Amino acid sequence: MKSPFRRTELFDADAMLFVLICELQSFSKAASVIGQTQSSVSRRIDAFERKLGLTLFNRTVRPIAPTQEGRVLFHEINHHADALEETVGRFRIKNALNPVIHIGCVESLSLDLIPKLIKKLLPITSRVLQVTATSNTLIKHLLEHKLDIIISSDLFPGIPGLNRRLLFREPSVLLLPEAMAKSKTGPWTWSDLRFCGKPYIYYHKESGGGRLNETYLSSQYLSLPNKIEVDTNAVMVTLVADNLGWTIARPSTLMQTRTIAQGVTAVPMPEPLLYRDLVMISHKSEDKAIVEACYRAACSVLRDEVLPKLVAVAPWLKDGIRLYEDPNESKNSPNSV
Repeated sequence: MKSPFRRTELFDADAMLFVLICELQSFSKAASVIGQTQSSVSRRIDAFERKLGLTLFNRTVRPIAPTQEGRVLFHEINHHADALEETVGRFRIKNALNPVIHIGCVESLSLDLIPKLIKKLLPITSRVLQVTATSNTLIKHLLEHKLDIIISSDLFPGIPGLNRRLLFREPSVLLLPEAMAKSKTGPWTWSDLRFCGKPYIYYHKESGGGRLNETYLSSQYLSLPNKIEVDTNAVMVTLVADNLGWTIARPSTLMQTRTIAQGVTAVPMPEPLLYRDLVMISHKSEDKAIVEACYRAACSVLRDEVLPKLVAVAPWLKDGIRLYEDPNESKNSPNSV
């Protein structure tokens, strides 16, 4: 049996009951679904018809069927409720009846994207709550409805019921201790790295960056000596700066840790390049106007503030860093490695 049509702020309970009867083609079935008697349902529909001045059902046929006016009304309610609620959402924003937004972001963008994003969102929100965490933790909070929108390095393609909007793509780089980087001229190869005398520092395998790197290394059949596994960019960069190893990271990691990155050198990684996509994820039921406003604000900050800093960190990657600002382009973009 179908579930009752959801009640909205724009249509009262009797209008929703009318829709339910149209869907089930039965007063008795509708009464069973909402836990009322058939006579009570009939009285409510009679009163609804009198209020509208219309006859909505042909009660002489079985199963019961809406009249021509009833079919038009059913179609209008059933097919336009979402669009009308989106319109109400836009009016709320315009009239300062602003929502609370709970937004989460991966660590590598938390300093350079989030403060400016919040500044852009303040005029359309009454309150902003922000969480910085790994992609795994962020998606857990989103599914538990503790967060409304997350910016993740994992698309989580196997989870249904989510909207995904790609934000930007960045190629990976090698982060080497300064002395190690100066010890060699020319590009680094995997053979060079395997026998460099320094261990590869792993990202925690439960993090988005860790899974991305592990998938890449496995696909290239690369086995690298390692002794250290960490779960934050700050610890990773500090270890590299202390000459304890090297790693595969993103330009945004070095950008985010620039105040502690003295002694760390970014160099091109061997081919094939490893790319990371950053994606904005929300529930499909989330207010579309708010999600669109967050997406546009994030794209604006990325374009004007973040991307120039990424290019400064790794100038050779200028043509490889890509902003997905066109929503149609986002749907057809390639997946991360």
